[in-house]
Amino acid sequence: MQYKAAIFDLDGTLIDSLADLADSANEMLTSYGYPTHDIDKYRYFVGNGSRKLIERCLPADKAADSAFVDEALAKYKECYDRNLTHKTACYDGIMDMLQTLQARNIPLGICTNKHQSAADIIVAKLFPKDMFVSVIGDCKDLPRKPDPKKVLLIAAKMGVKPEEVA
Repeated sequence: MQYKAAIFDLDGTLIDSLADLADSANEMLTSYGYPTHDIDKYRYFVGNGSRKLIERCLPADKAADSAFVDEALAKYKECYDRNLTHKTACYDGIMDMLQTLQARNIPLGICTNKHQSAADIIVAKLFPKDMFVSVIGDCKDLPRKPDPKKVLLIAAKMGVKPEEVA
């Protein structure tokens, strides 16, 4: 079967955002006087959302305190909003691949659990305007991945059946 459209995740798929995530978490940790972590350690901290990232990078006693995690998460988000695109970049070869797909008239979309406003800022900075038919991030109206609702919505905007999407 030949696919008629492609939908991608953002972090860790199209872009390498680890350095900005790590810098933001370390900035939050420093504000509390806690030790920071090497970027390589953050490879094991990311992947399950911002709250899990914060729980994993905090000292164990603080990570067990839900109210403190809420506070630290809010501080982290403030830091990350300032650092969204300082070091974040496309992985090697990604732009060429996306342009090749576009040249073949394959519509492109992004489905991410990153907050919608952050996803929009990053996509606007790193990719040509109108490269993606739709970019759907974390929002109140739609459940987070792995729920398929966001992907199905993007496929509908592209005018393709879900089974036609890679």
